[in-house]
Amino acid sequence: MAKSSKLPLILDAKKFPNSKESRINKEIENAICDQYLCDVDTDYYAGKCAGRTLLIDNWSAASDETGDFEWLEIADQHPGIKDVRLFQILGLNERQRELLVRQWLSFGQEDTLSQLELNQRTVLVSRAISAALGKKVMPKFPVTVLMLLQQLELGRELDTAVMNGSHAYLYESLITNALVQHVSGFDVGSVKKYLSVVAWGIYLNGSEPLNDCQRASAETEFQDDFDVRYDFSQLRSKLMRAGLVKINDAAISFSYPYHYYYFLAAYIDDHFDEVLSSGEVEKIVSRIYSEEAANVLIFLSHLNSRDELVEALRRRANALFENHAEFEFG
Repeated sequence: MAKSSKLPLILDAKKFPNSKESRINKEIENAICDQYLCDVDTDYYAGKCAGRTLLIDNWSAASDETGDFEWLEIADQHPGIKDVRLFQILGLNERQRELLVRQWLSFGQEDTLSQLELNQRTVLVSRAISAALGKKVMPKFPVTVLMLLQQLELGRELDTAVMNGSHAYLYESLITNALVQHVSGFDVGSVKKYLSVVAWGIYLNGSEPLNDCQRASAETEFQDDFDVRYDFSQLRSKLMRAGLVKINDAAISFSYPYHYYYFLAAYIDDHFDEVLSSGEVEKIVSRIYSEEAANVLIFLSHLNSRDELVEALRRRANALFENHAEFEFG
């Protein structure tokens, strides 16, 4: 940015939604003063620069409960950041992810990690990251790749995680961290149960978002099953800020497929006997070729490897090859 003569300004989105114009302008002036140690009436505005770049931290908290970004429209009138243009960060392709993984693995180990070892670990970890991201399971943004790399190292030994090819715990860690950071005032365990009930409702709705009536029905089921009374409007707002759910035209759905797959598996795990007797487990197993069914079964196995589930998978595998003779080697 310095080379292009542009001044960066960092704003924390958490401080803005639902704020009045005077508060928004005050926060902008405070940010300018804190970051440039100058008189807001002179130096920053009089700076000889080609323009200014606005960096927004905690973007998931940038919108209010209706999904609007009204504060940005107000901020755009402030002389310090006038004429703001928003740019979308694109996902990383396979080559770019590999370069990021290489930089991560080599950081601080330039003198201890040989080029051969670095190449080998880069290939292994890149494969694990690509498998975890899936085709459309998670967004391929740089920050997502970095979070997965961090969870790989924090959750267990990196080599063990990569060799086992177990990615379910990575998703679970990301979800739990999002809840802990953004859904204060609610019990994390109970919120997970709530989201699992929403996921089951979406599943029964043909994997389509729940409208107002369907959502209200799911919330009533949750209250009856777990004997809790929540301000669901406030909870939904916090879940949107956490990036776990989205609401479009009053219909609720999950922000990314892996959220839906995880919480659907969690519901099935909590109500396994009931779901099994209804025939839904067999139905999901019969569609193991689909991305949805395959991912739900992976999460379900991660949460609880039940004998009944293993047996259902064996029956499906046997049925697929019942008309084929065993191959004889040599």
